[in-house]
Amino acid sequence: MSKKILAVALAAAMILGLASVAFAASFSDTKGHEREAAIDRLYGLGLIDGFGDGTFRPDESITRAQIAKLIVYAMGLKDAADMLAGVPVGFSDVPANHWASGYISVAASQGIVLGYPDGTFKPEQNVTYAEILTMILRALGYGPALQNLPWPTAYLAKAAELKINRGINFLANDFASRGDVCGLLANALTVPKLVQIGYGDSVQYVVSGTNNTDAVYLLTDMGATYEEGYLVSAPDLFGNNGTTVQLEGEDPWSLVEGYTVSGLLGHKVRVWRNEAGEVFYVEDITPANAIQTATYVQAEKKLKLKDGTKLDVPGAGTYFKNYAKQNPSFSDKESVTVILEGGVVKYVVKYSYQWGVVDSVNLTTSRVTLSNNTGSQTLLLKDWDIIWSGAANSLEDLQKGDVIDYISADRDVKKIVMVVTRNAVVGTFEKLSGTTVTIDGVNYSAIASGIANSKALGSDVEALLNKDGKIVKMTTLSSTPSSDGTLAVVLAEGQGSDGFTTVYKLKLWHTDGTESVVDVASKITFNGADVAASAVIDPKDTARDLVPGDVIRYKTSSGKVSEINVIVDWEPTSDLGINDTLSLVAYSGVDYKVTADTVVIHLKKDGDNFNKAEAFTVSGLLDLQGTVKGAVVGSSSGILADVVVLVNAPTPASDVLYGMIYGTYQAKVGSEVQTVLRVLVEGTITDYPAGTSPTVIGKGTVIGFKVSATGSATSLVDLRSDAGDNITYQASDSTSNAVYKWRVADIDLVNNVLTLKEMDEEGKANPSKPPMYLWLSDNTLFYDTTGSNPVSLTAEEIIKEAIVDVYYIEDPSSAKNNTVVVLVVKGY
Repeated sequence: MSKKILAVALAAAMILGLASVAFAASFSDTKGHEREAAIDRLYGLGLIDGFGDGTFRPDESITRAQIAKLIVYAMGLKDAADMLAGVPVGFSDVPANHWASGYISVAASQGIVLGYPDGTFKPEQNVTYAEILTMILRALGYGPALQNLPWPTAYLAKAAELKINRGINFLANDFASRGDVCGLLANALTVPKLVQIGYGDSVQYVVSGTNNTDAVYLLTDMGATYEEGYLVSAPDLFGNNGTTVQLEGEDPWSLVEGYTVSGLLGHKVRVWRNEAGEVFYVEDITPANAIQTATYVQAEKKLKLKDGTKLDVPGAGTYFKNYAKQNPSFSDKESVTVILEGGVVKYVVKYSYQWGVVDSVNLTTSRVTLSNNTGSQTLLLKDWDIIWSGAANSLEDLQKGDVIDYISADRDVKKIVMVVTRNAVVGTFEKLSGTTVTIDGVNYSAIASGIANSKALGSDVEALLNKDGKIVKMTTLSSTPSSDGTLAVVLAEGQGSDGFTTVYKLKLWHTDGTESVVDVASKITFNGADVAASAVIDPKDTARDLVPGDVIRYKTSSGKVSEINVIVDWEPTSDLGINDTLSLVAYSGVDYKVTADTVVIHLKKDGDNFNKAEAFTVSGLLDLQGTVKGAVVGSSSGILADVVVLVNAPTPASDVLYGMIYGTYQAKVGSEVQTVLRVLVEGTITDYPAGTSPTVIGKGTVIGFKVSATGSATSLVDLRSDAGDNITYQASDSTSNAVYKWRVADIDLVNNVLTLKEMDEEGKANPSKPPMYLWLSDNTLFYDTTGSNPVSLTAEEIIKEAIVDVYYIEDPSSAKNNTVVVLVVKGY
């Protein structure tokens, strides 16, 4: 991309950095997508565009021709590609008039992409993750350094070292999705390039920014420049006009229109500017251990860190409080954030927006009453200078239910910033993972006090979002069952009163595991006949038709149940014959075909009484052995099983499985809020409910478990502390000398032999410790936990000298003697 084009693109864009930035949606299908931020960043830079229908299609694969264009843009070589458009390309399957001919020519000339031995390029062939990482590394200058090393292992290891794959989980040989490619390239934009110093016999490659070289990045290639330093002014300071940032010792720089920065005051940052000198991206480069929480000890006039270290209070001009720059002023035991430089306090920061939901506004007295996690609060704003932002421009514009984020200066200044958000999300509360809430498949961050009680899981909710898109308040809404024939199991029936007449009610279990209580109309259609509800639902009438355990389909009208059809009476007494080979269930002389769409309901009884209903997996159904009581409801075709009902069926669990916990969240499973484990096995993440308080939930934990017929994880075992099943755990750091760690000395994939040795950082083996020889099998699992998220590896991706934990079967009487079950890469 030329500097001119870059300047135009940046002037109109809002580039997402590590600060708080609001984006207008660039594509209709990327809102809420896990790669939305990266897609928006590349779109703002002008590196990507979408399809004519306004979509980006982030989950589709990407072709070699599309990748050539993307990399050429990122290298700042668009002008060269434009000049070569229409010029014959050196590949037999890329005609001169191919839309990507110029990009392919430039990418090939730069060694980014290669052709095939038959002289073709295959422009429409999809690209794998290993291939796209290779192209990105070549664009970063690593081609010469890696070209003689094993592919793709060396490239994958280097990408992990540079954190290009940060936050992205994949299998190297799978086709890369368009969204993930954006994520990988966005991670690479500010990775220092490898540059050549010396030529001829003295050729050497070094990371730019070292060995007296200037640091260069892909953003540099695109014509951008940068400065590094401590951020001492940004739009979240009252002394700032909202459109500039300033580094320590520098003059202020203007922000690109629409781009803002918050939350980085006092941080060490890299400020990227376009050709016009405007800031389009502020990158936080503060070391993680340089940002710490401290408490002021008034008696000693010291700042005390969490580890007990006491530090001197910095001098004037280094304290940011309530978004107004002041001299140091502390109260005893006040908690602040400190930014350290060389172990000394460089800046002290205590600032945060306060928030509240508007309850009422009194225009006569300029009084706004808000509610928040601490109760009710009133803002007296008469004679105050109010800076408005967001959905309101005056007190008259405020509405009940608006969310206000505000910051105020000292009372003698009487200045306040009010950001008004009028954004409510309504939907089903599906998951709760830490402070991440999932509503209708979209993840939202929430402040801790804004999360509804987990008992609301599975319910319809209204969530109010603040300026950062975080949930600050969530309330449960009453739900109405579907009016289009809903499948359910009757849990209980009874009656109540609305103050005038008797109201009949049903408590129902639904096939998604949720429960609800519904009102029943006084007149209903029951099994095709029009009857009074009292004739069907009356707990005092022993001859009533509807009882707990009945499987029904029901319809509603005006919010009340108006039609009920019992499809299986409690309790089925017929025998089911299960043919797991042909996926058939025999019932009443008919063989019904079971498909993935078949709903399997398990009814459990205590003595002669119905006890509970639960979901059952199709695979669990087909795994059942022996005689099983139940019933089958056929589909309209008569041969497909629509619903299979089981009564007190055995619940077989799978054989022991092994995997690594990728993460956890909470969700309503049946009538309980359970912890759901996300387990990574061979590149696939599967969710397993694991009860209300599983003991094994740590991310990266290697576990053994079984899967019940209801799809839940059972018999959880942390293989580190309780191996069981004759499995031995060898930790990477459990060596005879702290200098050494267990590392891969050799991996023989022909004979499936893994050799481990205690080795130091220079690869020297411990002479007093013999090697360990282990067998690999087709079922051995390989993981890499060196990044922010664990990823699955193949045996071919394991490199020598990798630091590893191993879990292996040690049984001298077995043919599986010393066979590796799981190998975990802990470092390189």
